[in-house]
Amino acid sequence: MTKTYQRKAFVTANQYQRQIVLLAFFPALIMAALIGVLLTLFYNAAIDVILNGGAAKSVALINQWGGLILSSLLILFILILAWIYQVSRDLVGAFERIIRELDDVIAGKGKRKIQARPKDTLANDLLKRINVLIEDYHPKR
Repeated sequence: MTKTYQRKAFVTANQYQRQIVLLAFFPALIMAALIGVLLTLFYNAAIDVILNGGAAKSVALINQWGGLILSSLLILFILILAWIYQVSRDLVGAFERIIRELDDVIAGKGKRKIQARPKDTLANDLLKRINVLIEDYHPKR
């Protein structure tokens, strides 16, 4: 009987999967660190409000730090969104154009070589092979 090996998902992720995993990992790590810092900063004040009670103290605490916390989270959210957009553009941004140009090549009215931006890592790796096939499909006359 042959022995089957189960793939270790996080250890054997390819270079494109790693970029996507990092999109989830780093924001989660940043949020956890931010929550840890907030808990450390407000621990004493929160315990005081809980033990000694009073709506006035809790409202004062929220008024004092609420705007800073919300604006920090908003800035963090915007930075994460910009980073996600950049990574997704570099991974799959060129594929719609590449498909359109491949359709033109198949129809006989396209270029002999398809190129992508230097930062389009996945597209450039794939286009090296596609351009070889295009040359075989449309040999020079």
